[in-house]
Amino acid sequence: MTNNTDILIVCSPGGHKYVADELFGQTTLNYIQITSSNKVKLFETLKISANEFAIIESNRDFFFFIQIYLSLKLIIKYNPKIIISTGAGIAIPFFIIGKILNKKLIFVESASRVNSLSLTGRICYFLVDKFYVRNKKLNIIYKKTIYCNE
Repeated sequence: MTNNTDILIVCSPGGHKYVADELFGQTTLNYIQITSSNKVKLFETLKISANEFAIIESNRDFFFFIQIYLSLKLIIKYNPKIIISTGAGIAIPFFIIGKILNKKLIFVESASRVNSLSLTGRICYFLVDKFYVRNKKLNIIYKKTIYCNE
């Protein structure tokens, strides 16, 4: 049985999660937020609150493949219309599975990126439907991006 979720928000802890919370903290949309944590066991999904979960952290290692599996499981379970990420690496497995399952994908690049996209941004740039940057220079360099001031 699947739930129908409007938005699946995927982000790493710290600043990326802070930005996601700022963007969606007051929303009335039905959303689920997924973060990564080094405190989660291999194939576990840790429930943090009613709409927030954590999966295993990956630093470009074998755990990435576990994240792919968990991404597929969570996307099928919650059936989001849109998957949004503020970074970092946790976005990639969710966007790969989301692309395969024909979900709308949105990436919001870090405001700290002023000369080039992050590694995650450079990968996600080719997967997403919308890519937001908060620096005009990046908007000029990368034609697919959408400049947002906030």
